[in-house]
Amino acid sequence: MSIFLKLVFATVVVYLLYIAYSYQTLISGREGEHRFGIADIIHPNKGKTVLEEEEVLPPLIDNTVYALAYANKYAPLAQQEMKRYAIPASITLGQAILESQYGQSELALQANNHFGIKIDAEWVDTERHCMLSNEWMVEIQRMRPVLSCFKRYRSVSACYDNHSQFLVKKNWYRPLFKLSKTDYQNWAKGLQSAGYATDPAYAQKLIDIIEKYDLAAYDVL
Repeated sequence: MSIFLKLVFATVVVYLLYIAYSYQTLISGREGEHRFGIADIIHPNKGKTVLEEEEVLPPLIDNTVYALAYANKYAPLAQQEMKRYAIPASITLGQAILESQYGQSELALQANNHFGIKIDAEWVDTERHCMLSNEWMVEIQRMRPVLSCFKRYRSVSACYDNHSQFLVKKNWYRPLFKLSKTDYQNWAKGLQSAGYATDPAYAQKLIDIIEKYDLAAYDVL
């Protein structure tokens, strides 16, 4: 083989190796792309900061997987609360899914707080979990990170019970209990009107979650 042919052959081999390496880099995420693995399914927000929580779930899996798994796990708790306090199970589950990022948020994992319930002025000795949370700022008309302190619970069931009592005992939520347990739309709108969350789109987000995952089915015992 002549020197020229050897050079051509070597060039072709190097080029093919480069193509193979580029392809491997593309699929393995060696240049910054997220490589999806089983750890992402179990702890999708691991390593994320509070401000990144809107993007904690792996983009390759529909959030339906997480939502339905959450609803299936906690539906008995939500229905138990509906029997005791007449709060629609769909509202309880929808709020929990929205507030806790399917049970995978920092607040849910570290404080068993699935509803974003903050420390009340009356809860002097209550254990708390302080963190940055996105709050709607009226003066600038957008969400902004604010240091907030939330209630810490010994268990998820204790959190569900406290969420129910929170709604029952606050006067401004009282009109909601005149609504039907199947009227989740007006429950959602009423929660927003009463100031449950600062997000101006909270009611619609809650309604969308309930309808997308058919949570209203849990309102019928």
